[in-house]
Amino acid sequence: MNYSEWLSQWDNLCRARDVMIDGKQGIVLRHDIDSFTDRVKRVANIEEAHGVRSSWYVIVDPSYRYYERQKKVFKELESRGHEIGLHVNSVELSHAPRWKGRSKENAVLQLGKDIAKIKKDFDVVTMCAHGIDWPYTNKDLLRDFDSEIIAFNRFFDDRDCIFTDSRGWMSTAQKKEGYIVMHPQTLDKRLRFPNKRRTIESLSDKELKRLV
Repeated sequence: MNYSEWLSQWDNLCRARDVMIDGKQGIVLRHDIDSFTDRVKRVANIEEAHGVRSSWYVIVDPSYRYYERQKKVFKELESRGHEIGLHVNSVELSHAPRWKGRSKENAVLQLGKDIAKIKKDFDVVTMCAHGIDWPYTNKDLLRDFDSEIIAFNRFFDDRDCIFTDSRGWMSTAQKKEGYIVMHPQTLDKRLRFPNKRRTIESLSDKELKRLV
């Protein structure tokens, strides 16, 4: 199944800010940009053809090598009605787990810098965590960090996830609310999904936390 075919199954997709800020009922379509490919533009074009606008979460960490170079692309998406948010990678960027007792302190300081950086370029009102399998994670950081920008995992529970293409996990439930996690870079050249193997409901809490 390609992305356009998959998208046509849904009739209530929206941006995170529509639900988390404006109180709209619907399913949030969230894109985590771990790396930049031409699929970003192609996916956005398909969504717009279906009348959908989504939320795109970008990493400002320079080691990911795309934020400054592709900023114009995301500015264009924002101008077309899509939402740009922060994909929080502050724990990894601050090397917080190596700081032992001071890990939280350093990660909090780094997140403050990351927020200030992205807010110079975009109207950011929501953010989500980039997954890392460390003792202190970006999700932990967002639970500890108070900000006017709403954190995804403070609003949604992991079990609110309906679909994530991390490994093709999909919920069997027919839900009208919750969220979808998409990574455009995981689609193949024809914008097809990875093969599905298990359902969301079959995952343990630990597995689900690591995936979404």
